[in-house]
Amino acid sequence: MADPVASNESAVALPDSAPNFSLWPRGIGLSTPSLKDANYFAWLLFLALLAAPALVVLIYFSIQGKLGDFAYFYGDGILANQNHSANLYNWQAQQQVFQQLVHQQPGANSMPGPSPYPPFVALFFSLFAHLPAGIALLLWVAVSLTLYVTAVRAVLRSLFPCDTRLRSLLMCGSLAFPMFFINALANGQLSAIAVFAFGMAIASEKRIQPYRSGLFLSILVYKPTLLFVLLPMLLFTRRWKALAGFATGTSALTLVSTIFQGPEIWPAYWKFLQFFRHLTTVNSPPVFFHWQFIDFNSFCNGLWSSHPVVAAAVRTAAVLPLACILAVLFLRIPKANQQAQNLVWAATLCWTLLLNIYVPLYDGSLFVLAFLLTAGAVLITRQIETLRTIVWLGTAVFVAGFFSKDIAKARGFQILTLLIALFGLIQLFLLANLAFPRPGSPSVTLES
Repeated sequence: MADPVASNESAVALPDSAPNFSLWPRGIGLSTPSLKDANYFAWLLFLALLAAPALVVLIYFSIQGKLGDFAYFYGDGILANQNHSANLYNWQAQQQVFQQLVHQQPGANSMPGPSPYPPFVALFFSLFAHLPAGIALLLWVAVSLTLYVTAVRAVLRSLFPCDTRLRSLLMCGSLAFPMFFINALANGQLSAIAVFAFGMAIASEKRIQPYRSGLFLSILVYKPTLLFVLLPMLLFTRRWKALAGFATGTSALTLVSTIFQGPEIWPAYWKFLQFFRHLTTVNSPPVFFHWQFIDFNSFCNGLWSSHPVVAAAVRTAAVLPLACILAVLFLRIPKANQQAQNLVWAATLCWTLLLNIYVPLYDGSLFVLAFLLTAGAVLITRQIETLRTIVWLGTAVFVAGFFSKDIAKARGFQILTLLIALFGLIQLFLLANLAFPRPGSPSVTLES
């Protein structure tokens, strides 16, 4: 069967007869602001309260040599430049480099965790390791911001091609999203790479370039856990050309790593992955903390930390049925329906964050794309009450991102996991309506 591709029609703007949609509270006695005013006010708040202070702090930290999580990738680059592949996946060698970078004494209570990224990640950051650490940090922040903006902009243009102000407002909210701005960008993490890979893959598919879409998705092998839902989705929705592009890109990355670091790097990497999996399973306290993660596995372990059997039972009882439901919906979803394909991608992104074993807060940056695609899919059919629910729930995820870690640390309850799960259940409901339309109900298509 052929690959599903986007319709030749671009995403459409709502006609003038569409119902008005506003989140502005009716009881405060002020008129609803225009989109122009809301756009201006949002960017002003973002620049004044987040962007400007963050830039000052970032420059100060770079001068002081405080690298945050970027120390891991900069340290991997240093190890890669030593031309000794074995050290790259030797935890003692990693710790020695990481501790020097974060100015931590050996034997401290909170030791740096292992860096389980594939060899080509270290190869990429070996270029940064030739620069002073502070300059390398600022450069990586600039690269991350460029990747993130490029991906979000590509998705926004495909969803709302005729509304510049709406795209600008949504871009502002995407940049201010705390799991990206605070946990990923300001901390020097790699989540912008995942957002870039997914965003450009989605935009490529909408331009009827499935093979190119798969090439972009191959970038995600930098973190294999991001493939847990993606690869089954590509298989069940029969995106054969995208799978071919993914295989080509993965082979190219593997070949480059082998050429530069030697074939012996792969057995060392595989052995290190087994070690890392053991650490995440036993949750060694000095390295991993459940309150730093949003996946359902960590959610259960945080709530029932003293009852691991209960945690495992609840996790299995939730994850297996949800995974089966997703598989059935992916198999049944109409391939020529633009709304359906938006929801397929959105559900893949959302449930990647939940049906997983290792999703730190910074990888929650992917929720931005899930929200945009879900809202865009609902907006096509003018389901205003559903859209209102989606926007308010997305806003709740946005707000919770600023304080959820503190609640999870104190109470063992990660509110972000619950909110994202509620959002994902709405996606499943919408997908089910498309996959199993009821007799006599109006069909939900672009034309509707």
